[in-house]
Amino acid sequence: MALLKALLVFLVGITYTSACGRTSNTPAFCESGECPRFSVVETTEDFELRNYEAAKWVSTEMTGMSNARASREGFNRLFNYISGDNEAGQKIDMTAPVLMKVTDNSDTVSMSFFIPFEHQDSPPAPSAENVFINEVPEHEVYVRSFSGYADQDDYNREAQALAASLQQASSSFEEGVYFTAGYDAPFKPVNRHNEVWYKKA
Repeated sequence: MALLKALLVFLVGITYTSACGRTSNTPAFCESGECPRFSVVETTEDFELRNYEAAKWVSTEMTGMSNARASREGFNRLFNYISGDNEAGQKIDMTAPVLMKVTDNSDTVSMSFFIPFEHQDSPPAPSAENVFINEVPEHEVYVRSFSGYADQDDYNREAQALAASLQQASSSFEEGVYFTAGYDAPFKPVNRHNEVWYKKA
């Protein structure tokens, strides 16, 4: 029931959250919600290179869990944070994407929510010990986008395809670690947008 409630809030949040920080250049796949700001450096048939501004995210790590369980656990922890489980007791709008970091040969994964622009300067500290504010510096990522409902097998396959494209293009990237980015609530039936990222080396 708690997970269902969280997913419903995700659906509502990405539809109705404040437009603070959005510009005319905000990509359509962010819909009316907030996304971290980026500029497109390069576009090819197989991938896009983006430059992301420095930003704060709220994050958590899961170890020794299946991907499905880690996704549920991570989402619940971060949903609790934006629902007021923080030192200010403050509710925070849902944003996109839901970002997961996957490392080869590791049983630890992390999940992150982007902190809305109105809280970027001073986000409330998490109450839970296993949730933390992550200050991510400006960086560049290679991005491959795809549609449909995505599970971990889909993300793995798309990450492999992105890595192959980057190797063919002789583009230097941080191998062994990739990110999954989901932009849509689970109840959205069409026009879904998913991404895999590799950081530029």
